[in-house]
Parts: sequence; structure tokens; C-alpha cells
Amino acid sequence: MQMLVGPEISVVPAGVEHYEAILEAVKTIPFTVSPLRPWSLEDVRSWLVALVQTRWKFIVEQPQFETLIAWDGRKVHGWIVLQHGTEEGATGDPQTTIVPPSHVSTPALLEEATRRARAHGSRVLTGNILTNDELQNATYRENGMVAEFQRIVLSLKEYGRDSLKQRAFERASRSVAVRRAEYSDQLTLLRLATECVNLMFHASRSDQDVERIQTRFIESYATLNVEDEKSHVWIAETAEGDPCAALQIDPRRDHLLDGTWQAYISDISVSPEYWGRAAGVALVARAIPVLQEMGITYLAGDISTTNERVWSLSQKFGFHVESYHYVKILEDQP
Repeated sequence: MQMLVGPEISVVPAGVEHYEAILEAVKTIPFTVSPLRPWSLEDVRSWLVALVQTRWKFIVEQPQFETLIAWDGRKVHGWIVLQHGTEEGATGDPQTTIVPPSHVSTPALLEEATRRARAHGSRVLTGNILTNDELQNATYRENGMVAEFQRIVLSLKEYGRDSLKQRAFERASRSVAVRRAEYSDQLTLLRLATECVNLMFHASRSDQDVERIQTRFIESYATLNVEDEKSHVWIAETAEGDPCAALQIDPRRDHLLDGTWQAYISDISVSPEYWGRAAGVALVARAIPVLQEMGITYLAGDISTTNERVWSLSQKFGFHVESYHYVKILEDQP
């Protein structure tokens, strides 16, 4: 699909009167589909049509939502749905999120979205794009957005321990032991998490951002109930009994398009002094069979695009990058 240019196409706020044009665009624009999922283009298009049909009136009438369209007077060439007034999980800053069903086909849509996000007092503009969607990735980068995180995904139906994974797991098991976390491990989990939090975010973040991120991260761990069955928390210990790594998984995070469930890695932390001893390998290898027994179809997680160490670990298990999480810090920008 060619990037749209030309004075005949304008970016305007969408209203109820544009409903039929939006619906027609959803049925005809060639969306990009994740190659990691069993969904066809027809599956995704049907889901998006249903989303528009059920959400459109609600979206255009709610003040926290705003929809902009690339419009030539009769046809919609692209659109962006904004949700204002949310809170960025990392810093707590006011945020504007680009939400489905958006199709950002032209830089003008993002430029206007940026302007409106600032007008609503947002400091951060965020959005997720599939890695194989070249047009939208290029559009986001052209707008000055940074791919801060990448969503990695593993199919648990297809997962099996081949010789490489088996050797890696056996090697890890010789150096560390894995057990479920207990209430008495709360301070240990806090220590492990704070040792690694500075590796989680993009270098474009200010020192003040990193400090606030660390504070919020500590607060989330301080209130974590490790004995809650909805949050699986694992600890790896050395032969001497020293805790060296931790893994937190939400086993019922996302209900997917095809009715299956996707678990989510909330955090994995390995103490720097134990890097290279395969503690992370042991943790993930221990958790996967438990998730498979629960009928979980996919395991996903977000890692910094600059965190080569965790990405190397993920590749050992067959994770693939499915999407990027883009961020644009709006403060002090023209």
C-alpha cells in the first residue's frame, strides 16, 4: 500500500456520520497479519468489523476517546483511535494511547494525534505495531516515535524440548534450583527486581524517568501477593541456597482473537553477579510445563529493544518478536 500524500486528503475528527465510510475501509484496506498466529486476514477483518460495529458509537461519544480519519470527502484512507487520560504504566505520567482498530496510513494522522495528545495534557504518546507491518513502522519512526519494547511470543502448543533446549535446561539445572516463591521471599524479589530495572527502558528516557520507573516498580513488587494463584512467581537459587533470579508470570493475561488464552511474563530478573549461569533458562523451562498443563496457548512478554541479554535467552526457547511498543515523550517538544 502506498503512503498517502496530496492536498485532496485531509485529517479530520471522525463523527457518527463517518460510520459507514469507516466500516467500508475496514472491509477493504489490506491489513498486515501476524505470521505467528493461526489467524487469516479474513479472521482479523471480521474481528475489526465487529469491533467497529460494537464500539463506534461509544467511541465517538466518549470524551476520553478521539478518532481522526484521513478523508477525501467520501472515502476513508486511514484512521487513528486515541484514548486520552490514561496513565503510563512505567512512569505514571498522563498518556495518550493509540488503540485498535487504528490503521495509521499517513504521517499526517500521527502529526495531528501528537498535537491533540499535547492539548489533552499527555506527556507520552504510545502505540503498538506488528513488526512485519513495514508501512506503519516507517510512519511511526518518521513521526519521531521510538520502539522502546518488543513483544516476544512463544507458541506453547508447538513447544517441545529439542536437543539444544534440553542441553541448556540440564546445564541450568546443575547450577541452580527452581522453586515457587513464598511470602517470606518478598524482600528477595524486591532486591532482584531493583538490580535489573535500569535495563528495562530505552536510553532516550531521562534520569528522572528512570528514578520514577524504579519507584513504581518497587511499589508493584511490595504489594505483590506471591501466593495468589493468578500470579505465578518463581525463584532460582544457587547450590549454596542464594537467590539469584526471579520470574513472574500472569497466566491469564489476554483472551485472544481465536478464543485461546495467552500468559504474560510480567518480569524476569537475574542478579548481575549470576549472569551467564543460565538461571533465566531454568526459570522459564520450569514454568512452561505448568502453563501447558493449564491449557495456555501462548506465552508473551515485553522486553526492551536494547536488552540483548534477555533477547538471547528468549531465542533459546524459540520466542519470536511479534510487535513493537512505540513511545514518544511529548515534553519539551515543539
